Amino acid sequence: MSFRRLGFVSWLIVLFAVAACGGGDSGPTDTTPASSAPPSTEVPVTEAPSTTSAPFGTGAIEIGTSADDSTFSYHVLVDGFAGAAGAAVADFNGDGILEVLVNAFGDIDLKSVTVGTSTLAILYQTGSPTKFVRDDVVTTDDGYYFFNQPWVGDLDGDGDTDIVGGVGFFVCAVIGTIGPCGALVVWENVGVEGAMAKFEVTDLVSKGATEFYHRPAVADVDADGLLDIVAIGETSTDADTVWFRGIADGFEATAYPIGQGGGSLPVAADVDGDGDIDIVSGQYFVTPESAIWFEQLPAGANGLPMWQKHVITSSIGKVIQVSLVPDLDGPGTLGWIASNHTNTTRPGQVESGVYRLTPGADPRAEWSVRLLSTGIVSRPSVGTAFQAAPGVFGWGDIDADGDVDLTVSGDGDDRLFILEQTAGSSFKTRILQTGFAQAGSMMVVDLNNDSRLEILASGFESDQVRLYVS
Repeated sequence: MSFRRLGFVSWLIVLFAVAACGGGDSGPTDTTPASSAPPSTEVPVTEAPSTTSAPFGTGAIEIGTSADDSTFSYHVLVDGFAGAAGAAVADFNGDGILEVLVNAFGDIDLKSVTVGTSTLAILYQTGSPTKFVRDDVVTTDDGYYFFNQPWVGDLDGDGDTDIVGGVGFFVCAVIGTIGPCGALVVWENVGVEGAMAKFEVTDLVSKGATEFYHRPAVADVDADGLLDIVAIGETSTDADTVWFRGIADGFEATAYPIGQGGGSLPVAADVDGDGDIDIVSGQYFVTPESAIWFEQLPAGANGLPMWQKHVITSSIGKVIQVSLVPDLDGPGTLGWIASNHTNTTRPGQVESGVYRLTPGADPRAEWSVRLLSTGIVSRPSVGTAFQAAPGVFGWGDIDADGDVDLTVSGDGDDRLFILEQTAGSSFKTRILQTGFAQAGSMMVVDLNNDSRLEILASGFESDQVRLYVS
């Protein structure tokens, strides 16, 4: 959708700042199979229309359109996908070929205060990534508003790819015709029909919840051999991190508390090296902390883990994404990267950028912070429509020189960036593309299995999904 089409209304404080948060991890997290059986089958199988897309390059944009960074060109995989907020890749039908999963908010016109329902679609390759068949897993008739970046992976240990979708945003609550619109839902892959995966739906949090959810984390939190789901329910002023316990036939309906705080994209990892799972997250709606982690403590009287919150840093403003990047300093290493979400055209804002977060000998103390990017600056806010930068990021060896680079959405800055890693774990900021505001995904992928990495970017304002190829 074009920015001019959206209009500005008084209550749109943060919509464009964080709603298009697509999630930039370069692959699904915590996909280790568990020994659980599939969730209960006493739920409807999704029935959705399938449409064949026109061959790539037949529209107004030619094949191999040159990017602003002359070492790249881009291909428009899909155009006119209303509110394309995020994109991810996975093999959903078990044929060894990656599909593209696109979550889209739908038509949003806040000038007339109308918000359309969302879609979630799988693009199945038919010969190449640029020719595909589209299958809608979630249609506009399903009634989800603001379908955010989902988690994809083998949730139940049966060898196929499932989906856990976080839904909603706080603006729904102030639109009388919608009301609160949060939800957290599992789409279990139950087999393939006509070369397309079919799914059964289980609600963890039913539609209409006051708290909204983005992409969860999946891990065996309680070390019982079954995967659990960690999710963060947010409002415009608060956030609560919870987990749903995996059981033999799905998940317990109870949301067990972890603690207050966290944000859009939690990470499950062993932060303190004691052999159990801790939870790391940036924070946006809860202040003043920028990023926090919850340390898992020994089980309480109920046999379930207890938790203690620690502040990673409060020095970089509101944070959209914190991720643990593998091989960041060389093979076998791990490094924490964060992107904040600020607008320095407004007073009192921390510099917009991508930061390295490094724990000390005791990770319970605040971590050191180092700015990696340069020159990321949000567009000015207009009225109360707050813009901020950067957005989400991904990672991979983009220039094939043996180290890990970062791919970054400018979000409120209408550019896409590459942070090219140079000697000594330093980074050079390169402008990949201008005029592609509020992008999501930024995943580094190899869609055509040619051992050359591409960048997958979705455009909330442009209604496009693009593949950047070097």
